Amino acid sequence: YDPHSYFTPEGWYASDPRDPYKRIVELKTLIREIHRAGMGVILDVVYNHTANVSVLDDVVPGYYYRRDATGALTSQSGCGNDVASERTMASRLIRDSIYHWVSEYKVDGFRFDLMGLIDADTILKARQAVAALPGKTNILFQGEGWKMYQGPALAVLDQNYMGKTNLVSVFNDEFRDILKAGGLNDRAKGFITDK
Repeated sequence: YDPHSYFTPEGWYASDPRDPYKRIVELKTLIREIHRAGMGVILDVVYNHTANVSVLDDVVPGYYYRRDATGALTSQSGCGNDVASERTMASRLIRDSIYHWVSEYKVDGFRFDLMGLIDADTILKARQAVAALPGKTNILFQGEGWKMYQGPALAVLDQNYMGKTNLVSVFNDEFRDILKAGGLNDRAKGFITDK
């Protein structure tokens, strides 16, 4: 959930997390066997923030994260840093990562954490690139389309954008809250929880 690298398989699931080759080989084997069983694989990815700012600030200080007028990091994700996906190389990093997971690992789709904080152009270009790969025309792109972005004018992939594309879908937190409530208030009541 707090990525250190957008290209590295999570070690928790490997038989030996300290061995990078086992992470790679075991994940590829798992995905191949899931496909043989007639199922697809959707990765849960987090591109809207990183574990800490040194992950990308060590590459180009001050470039990869959004900042407010005072120069402080923005935290619309609630995680202390928001990736500036609209910047050329931040967008490229995200798109290259998505392409890597599809071309190298053969995943069938993505569930994007807080996709409403990622610019639409980045995700739509990534989808276009991977949909051109053999057998991936129907790749699934879905995410949390919460309307959280507050900044300079930017088309982000939130619920408001869904009338402009059929290539990406979002979870609807407003519909969820009407039905069961929740969101940031687990004690609230909705239609199916006795409101």
